Amino acid sequence: MAMGSSLQGFAAAALTLPGQGHVRSSRICRGASGPRALVATKIPTEVLLAANHGVEWWEESEEGDAHWRCVRKAMDQSLGSPLFSLAIDEDTKAVAVGGGAGRATSIFGPQGDWLTQLQGHTGWVRDVLFYDKQLFSIGCNFIKVWRPKGPTDAKLPYQRWGSCLHVGDLEASADLLTLAVCSGALFAAGAGLQRHRWQLPSPRLRPKEWLAKAQATLLQEPSLHDARVTRITTWKKRLLSCGHDGQVCLDGPEPRKAKLGTSRLLSLAILDGDHFAVGAEDGTIHLLDSNLRLLHSTRPFGACPINSLAALPGDRVAVASTAVERFQVIAGSLMSIEDAGFVQMGAVVGCMCVALNMHCLLLVGCAGSEVAWNLRVPANEASGPWRAMFKERDPRVEGWTRDPQDERVAALREKLQRSNCMPNLPVFSPLDPDYNVSAVASFFHEHGFVVLEKALPELMLENLKNASGYIMRRIFEEDPEGSFGGGAGKLPHRYSLGDASGTKSNFHLDAYAELVDLPTTTPLLQHIFGSIEYLAAGSGGDVVLAGAIEYQSLHPDAIWGVLEGPVAEQEVPPAVTINFVLEPLTALNGAMRVVPGSHRWPERPPHLLEEPDWMQFNTLCPLPAGAAIFRDNRCWHGGTPNLSENFRALPNVEFFPPKANPSLGWLDRYTMPWDVWQRLSPLGQYVSRHVVAPPDEEIPGQDFYSPGAILNIMPFLR
Repeated sequence: MAMGSSLQGFAAAALTLPGQGHVRSSRICRGASGPRALVATKIPTEVLLAANHGVEWWEESEEGDAHWRCVRKAMDQSLGSPLFSLAIDEDTKAVAVGGGAGRATSIFGPQGDWLTQLQGHTGWVRDVLFYDKQLFSIGCNFIKVWRPKGPTDAKLPYQRWGSCLHVGDLEASADLLTLAVCSGALFAAGAGLQRHRWQLPSPRLRPKEWLAKAQATLLQEPSLHDARVTRITTWKKRLLSCGHDGQVCLDGPEPRKAKLGTSRLLSLAILDGDHFAVGAEDGTIHLLDSNLRLLHSTRPFGACPINSLAALPGDRVAVASTAVERFQVIAGSLMSIEDAGFVQMGAVVGCMCVALNMHCLLLVGCAGSEVAWNLRVPANEASGPWRAMFKERDPRVEGWTRDPQDERVAALREKLQRSNCMPNLPVFSPLDPDYNVSAVASFFHEHGFVVLEKALPELMLENLKNASGYIMRRIFEEDPEGSFGGGAGKLPHRYSLGDASGTKSNFHLDAYAELVDLPTTTPLLQHIFGSIEYLAAGSGGDVVLAGAIEYQSLHPDAIWGVLEGPVAEQEVPPAVTINFVLEPLTALNGAMRVVPGSHRWPERPPHLLEEPDWMQFNTLCPLPAGAAIFRDNRCWHGGTPNLSENFRALPNVEFFPPKANPSLGWLDRYTMPWDVWQRLSPLGQYVSRHVVAPPDEEIPGQDFYSPGAILNIMPFLR
């Protein structure tokens, strides 16, 4: 399928390892024992892996995309290790593997039979390339050129490589690491700041004549990179390259460059005609379009290097890392959005459920997000058209790089791990036989918040994850970099699930609407409001992406209307919000911090630089999935940095006391469709009576999602 402009990232496939059955991912190795090179074929669909002193052929089993099995192996013990390079001859299906310790290249037949070994390099064989009936291999500062001279057999064409003629060496002035052929010319690059080019003569020429003619055409051109080039490949008669300077470069009449951060780039793959995957030393895989615009980033193996990438049919990528045994297959988001479902990481708020869906970013196993650690989004710089009065900055991270390897980020991570969670955080369980709803309500009135665990049954929790993932997928269609800014302060890498909805609410989704009446939360709401006449006002929540290094300032959620008397003196809360925990909240994944008792304080919250440590680290963690956080909306609270690999979402439902006045779009507009309302419990219908639309009446903005949808409802925010 053609890839749309709303690409969301990657999703991991499971692997099958020989003799181990089906497993969900590759095993992380101790030390650099994993593979460095792989290639892929489309017909049949195979992954060829340079491993175990030779090559392994892996194919998809009949059980589907999620399972692979090793069908054959070939070995040459004298190759040594590590193995740096691998190539397949499309004409004969012969396979070349370049070794490290052996300084040699071995050639194998497609059935695993060893054919020959090519020697003579003085350094590791970093790259091998079949082109026009010849084989090129790089070692140090020269390229060896080989021709097959074995017997010709139409039934076994690969046997021609059983014996090879050394045509000669193309010499360069610097160490070479990578090869590509483009428009009949051979290009090589590596350690120097120059790129080497030879025009390739016809292989019909005699070896000496061919070598002399090729060497005479050598041109040394300035490299587009500022450091070592690790990979070049050809795309539409143009050279695409990456290197240790963290840049991806596209050569041509109008060269393009993209800086992807400070980490060295090690690998490239062309996913389809318009999109590229790039692997980094810090474990990041970046997804780019043909303009080198960064669409998404993810980390399938944590901080393990991405040594090799290869495109597979079905818009997938095979990935090899020296720190991971075997390889992993990642879906590359090439489906149209309408066909997409959810995967288990990120795109669906930490853990959704349909693996191998290619329009969501993350990997099966819960460790990443659609937009994670986007280096192109500067600290504090939201790109949305918010008025300056609604924007805020975290002065403590000015000038920081949104990079998990940044020393300042690492120091912040250590600080959060050490101090971030609220000491002795009280958590109550409505399923506990000693649970006293009156006492819990008293705690809430005193402190302005309370936490209930096991508030959501497993099925409702899963439904809410899926619904929230659907919203996030829609948001990322328009903001693939996570820069628009949302929630209080309009900081980048944060969103409001309510502000992103065209109705300012998500009551049109059953998973959100059914939250208005739960057996675990309704009794406490009734005690808090002292009545069953309270009102369900809206449903939103907040999301913080992995790589959100900024703190969000302390603030109340002042969604109430006109009040009689000062807000701090109101005995009944003017609004109560319940946030639902979808994934465990930790010290590192952006849990909410609160200031107990602040709902009764008349003064304004302090600015970030004035905030004392005890407020900064009064964070609601650790908390299990399925918990509910009740907040008096006057209570000061704020977001904390998300330095994990997942994004964190806290969907919510907002409630008003009896006889509340409509305000700012709550209660004065319909947000819940009649058919959704009819599926609620009788009490759920009653508390939602102000937001339900009449039968057959359409709700403007229903199911419209955009990170700035709120600007259509409240244009004064612009």
